[in-house]
Amino acid sequence: MAITDLKENVEEKDQAAKRADGQYSTSQVQRRIVKDTSLFSFASIFSLVMSFFRGMVIPNLLGPVYYGMLNGLSVISNHTQYSHMGISNGMSFWIPHYRGKGDERAIEEVRNATFTVAVITGAFASALIFVILGIVWKRLDIPVRAGLGVFACLVFIQNLRIFINLALRSDHRFKLISLITMLESFFATGLVISLAWFFKIYGVFAAMLLSSGYFLLFSFVKAKYLLRWYMKKKVLLDLLSVGFPLFIIGLCNVFFLGIDRILIIKVLGLKNLGFYALGLTLATYLKTIPIAFSKIIAPRVYEESSREEGDTVQYLVDPVICLSLLAVTMIGFLYLIVPWFFSEIFPAYISGIRSGQILLISAYFPIVALIPSQIIIGQRRMAQVLVFQLLAIGVAFFFGLLAFKRGMGIEGMAAAMLLAHALYAVLALYGASRLTIKNRCNMLTFFASLSGIFCYGILTAYGLEGCGWFFGCREGCALVLKTLVFVAGLIPVYYVVSRRSWMFKEIVTLSGLGLSRIKNRMNGTTLEV
Repeated sequence: MAITDLKENVEEKDQAAKRADGQYSTSQVQRRIVKDTSLFSFASIFSLVMSFFRGMVIPNLLGPVYYGMLNGLSVISNHTQYSHMGISNGMSFWIPHYRGKGDERAIEEVRNATFTVAVITGAFASALIFVILGIVWKRLDIPVRAGLGVFACLVFIQNLRIFINLALRSDHRFKLISLITMLESFFATGLVISLAWFFKIYGVFAAMLLSSGYFLLFSFVKAKYLLRWYMKKKVLLDLLSVGFPLFIIGLCNVFFLGIDRILIIKVLGLKNLGFYALGLTLATYLKTIPIAFSKIIAPRVYEESSREEGDTVQYLVDPVICLSLLAVTMIGFLYLIVPWFFSEIFPAYISGIRSGQILLISAYFPIVALIPSQIIIGQRRMAQVLVFQLLAIGVAFFFGLLAFKRGMGIEGMAAAMLLAHALYAVLALYGASRLTIKNRCNMLTFFASLSGIFCYGILTAYGLEGCGWFFGCREGCALVLKTLVFVAGLIPVYYVVSRRSWMFKEIVTLSGLGLSRIKNRMNGTTLEV
């Protein structure tokens, strides 16, 4: 009963926020961005924790053979998610664009056309897998047959899930997205572990199908979109004109983020990739909150870019500086504890300490490049982003091979990725700054602020890590003192940034409202916000 009430409450607030969004003032929009970021980040982290828990339990329940088969079959869904050829990406651009212009009819046309394409491409991909299954049926074991049949159905469900998630994101309905994410991750974890316990691999297949199907239906019911079959050449061409370049950018980004692993496997082998991968995993988790924030702010950027008097600088300077400071704080903290983490928790991976620290530093640059990339895309300059990506890929490839030739191993590859990410970030920041910051002096101040935060934080962490003696303390005590000194050293930076940043002001305001609400509830009164 409590869960039902919660869902209805979230839905009502979500619909009200959606209707009123066009009437928000700048400060109200900024406050809503901060609220959405907090909720969506929490949901993303909760989902990661549930995924990590499943990843710890399922391999033991299935054993190496069935677990390997499950991972092999998952490659199908990883590749067929691109079957829409960018149409869904085009929707995530055009809906905010037309909302900025106040064209509700165009929004409905774009949403309906994207839904139609999602159904057609999903059904085609699913049917193709069933045809292949029929051809090779006699050569396969029974579990593989069942797995292919289930994944053929999941492909269709996945296409519709991509559509509904992007549609909700384009409408700024992050409360509903967060609710769905948390409920699905929780119930999917419980269901898959329960069924796998009794039915092994067949239980996992059943749980995946039941969970995905139920929450697809749940998403469509709660979204309350009046969808219909719609095919119009002009709308489809508009979707492709933006969506296909975004689709190519997404593929290039996947290749860029995987080029280091490809080169390490080819040159150094799987064992060295294992040493490298642990640090890469830490760097990936580091980006959870920034990626959530960029997903929230992207529709705002597209919407603002469509207006004649649109001002996207409010989504560049303050947010990027705040993300920069947040990134430096997390990177510095992890940089200090990585040597202890590897040696105490994963002693077999101790050879990956230095590469892990380099990868943590390199994570700073993708974080600060997220929003600038969206601003450039908002101006429909996708070719510019693609050129930046290709240049970064070239740098990673050239310097990675050079590092291997000079015997620098995985540390050299990590340094090559750092250079590549830094190049892309600088180009994206410069491109976005030219589009939004008209005053050259303000642009230089922006770059100086980012450079100052990065250098101060990273050099402080590096200096503290080198202080092995640290007041003659033991290793554990010294580590605690180092992290405390690092955090204390950043307090003046937080103070300076908080005085000028609307994001920090809204965080403080919302925190105050939250405390006031708790206090009033304890006193038996309510607080209207």
